[in-house]
Amino acid sequence: MSKLFKCDISKCHAKCCINVPIPSNYLRIYRKKIVNPILRVSSAGLNGSNMIYSSYEDKLVYPITNTNLELNKCPFLTKSNKCNIYDIRPKLCRDYGTSKYKFLQCEFMLGRLNIDESIASVLEYIRDNDEINKGIK
Repeated sequence: MSKLFKCDISKCHAKCCINVPIPSNYLRIYRKKIVNPILRVSSAGLNGSNMIYSSYEDKLVYPITNTNLELNKCPFLTKSNKCNIYDIRPKLCRDYGTSKYKFLQCEFMLGRLNIDESIASVLEYIRDNDEINKGIK
């Protein structure tokens, strides 16, 4: 998709930056840019029944910054809802709003996906994007 995406953070308050998987090495490399303390880190890997995607389990993680998952903001999201690593943000974040994948389309602008649509879209993205793991060690 090549259309220009114009985000209006003042209306959605960065909902796209809640419960988002990020490459695990970002937490180490950019630790000084973390603004929301991480309570723990969970694997973003899929459950054992989807072992075809196991290579992604060690690469993408969900940083937990709040025990209430509805408030679990990205550790790099500032209080003013700006990305503290915007110029070096992960591919998932760069693709947001301009992607054909439904889970990377703004729910505020296009409506919320149901869980089955969301999972199907994530799996499609993983199958299509080997680049998600490039450079992640």
